[in-house]
Amino acid sequence: ISSNPNDPAGYLLRGISTEWFQIVNNKGKSFNKKIMADYQKARILATDALEADKNNLDKKVMLGNSYIYVAKKLIDTSHNVQAGSALKKAKNLMEEVLQQNPSQHEAYFAIGLFNYFSENVPPGFKWLAKLLGFNGSRTKGLDYLNKASNSKNLTQGDAIYILVYIFSDKESKYATALKYSQILRKKYPNNPVFL
Repeated sequence: ISSNPNDPAGYLLRGISTEWFQIVNNKGKSFNKKIMADYQKARILATDALEADKNNLDKKVMLGNSYIYVAKKLIDTSHNVQAGSALKKAKNLMEEVLQQNPSQHEAYFAIGLFNYFSENVPPGFKWLAKLLGFNGSRTKGLDYLNKASNSKNLTQGDAIYILVYIFSDKESKYATALKYSQILRKKYPNNPVFL
């Protein structure tokens, strides 16, 4: 950030790092404002960068990623409607990216999250989700999250982590959750969250 303050990647990475620090050290929500400020700064800078170069896929991916992490933090702070809007923006950006370059694996994370969780909306809200354009596919969501988890990219660790969560808490497929958990333990042996 100090050497290139206009690069959204620095703010996004600092936000992600701070969020993992918060999780690993049991800090509750003490860093939420700092994390959200970094994610929002990344989103603003990525928006400006894409405005200047509308056809640049890397800039589109950065903006999509910043929307994903903004959405995650909005969910963490119970701003679910705003989170849904940010997630939909991320999905739309990443779909554009994949239309132009299907091997851009970072894009699969956003679309995977959108698809899986759009289909898994609580039953009383499914009508509202469909009305707002949140209709996804569980199968497509899992497939895309798996693609993101199998490729070295910014979202790989989070893709694996979300798959552990999905297969343990949502799908009750504990053997599959354990498989992904073992990948995280091997990749991050000193992280107590994965022990």
